[in-house]
Amino acid sequence: MSTRSFLFKIVILILLGSMAACNLPARIDADSPPEDQVGPAANAAVEQPSAETQPEDTPEPQVEAQPEPAAGQLPEFDLADLCSVVPPAAAEQVLGQPVEAIEGPGTCLYSNGTASITVSALEAEAAKLSLASQILQLEDDCSMSFSFSSDQPDPTPLPPEADPLLALSLPELMAQSLNLQQTCGGPAFETLTEYGTGVYLAPFELFMPGGQISIVTADYSLTILYTDLNAETAGAVETARQILELVAAGE
Repeated sequence: MSTRSFLFKIVILILLGSMAACNLPARIDADSPPEDQVGPAANAAVEQPSAETQPEDTPEPQVEAQPEPAAGQLPEFDLADLCSVVPPAAAEQVLGQPVEAIEGPGTCLYSNGTASITVSALEAEAAKLSLASQILQLEDDCSMSFSFSSDQPDPTPLPPEADPLLALSLPELMAQSLNLQQTCGGPAFETLTEYGTGVYLAPFELFMPGGQISIVTADYSLTILYTDLNAETAGAVETARQILELVAAGE
């Protein structure tokens, strides 16, 4: 099996677990007298426009500068280019060597062979279906089979009990899912309010030690997952936190 094929299998497993200046013309009167011409004759040579014919000053166009994100504030993410969420320079800083981005459907993966950074995203409706399925399974017996309804061509139909859940917003569903996971004995999560609302950090222990950042808005759910075969889970969680710091800093 090739390395690239193996990495794509890792991605699939992970997905299951889980941002003119304008030139103002200068008006020069061609009839203006030379600078050395003085006296009444010079003044008479220059016709002064009346108040009725005086052209109005053209206001200078104002160009609004785009504000830089405040300290700790996350930038706007381009979901069409998930590899821009964690730029290659940031991935290299974390993984300790230059790495090539491997793009897949809804994912971007960086790996050095033993550690990896995976970015994935779902639009609001697909994310809500997935979370509603998780919540129903957790409420039933605190287990999840991973056969979630999703944005796949043939999603698993959800029962009528899901309708009230689907009426909730995506952030509300995410909070309910995280609380249920903790109630069912799952890993504790941390709410990172310094980055705004809907930003969470949690351990990832599905098949290797890791730390997972979840960013949830009304429009999408974005996951940044760091895993490392050679790390302890606590260390992987702190590395995931470092990745978020680099993303917020625009590095």
